[in-house]
Amino acid sequence: MLGSFQFCNASFQGSELIIARTGYTGEKGVEICLPDDIALPLWEALIEAGKEYGIKPVGLGARDTLRLEKGYSLYGHEIDEDTNPLEARLSWVVKMKKGRFIGKEACEQVELNLKRGVAGFSLDGRALPRQGFKVYNTDHQEIGWVCSGTLSPTLQEPIGTCNIVREYIKPGTAILVEVRGTFHSGVIRTLPFVATSFG
Repeated sequence: MLGSFQFCNASFQGSELIIARTGYTGEKGVEICLPDDIALPLWEALIEAGKEYGIKPVGLGARDTLRLEKGYSLYGHEIDEDTNPLEARLSWVVKMKKGRFIGKEACEQVELNLKRGVAGFSLDGRALPRQGFKVYNTDHQEIGWVCSGTLSPTLQEPIGTCNIVREYIKPGTAILVEVRGTFHSGVIRTLPFVATSFG
């Protein structure tokens, strides 16, 4: 098995493949880069070979729940044109001390006056938080919005990320999320929700 962030070359029906373990869900899986014309034959061969192991196809929804359990950002959700990488918990990939790079000035301005941030949260009950739903403090003052939300398949509870005013980011802070006109109580959680499963 490949280690995390590794790749190797392979072939299928005479075509070259790249098999990589560069995904961000934290699971023991790989991505396969291949020519379009062998995608279907390879898919069918993998499904056939995996029958004895109970293999089942899954889609992007499964990928999205796994990346959310890990607290990983997805463009258009936790980060976008209006959300700075430092606000989105991505300071580990922004090397502020290196030379000039596109966006450095904007990051420097945010770094000096960081007012918002992305945090994890969970909700009581079974209401599902969805992107764009409003987040409030316990006094019903609006403090942010949901970036991503789902029912965690591992934890069997509603989880999500939210972009909120920094003073509320501390784990254990009580919040309210408005789900279709009804307020649901929740709490800010430490990310990731689920620990990494591979070494």
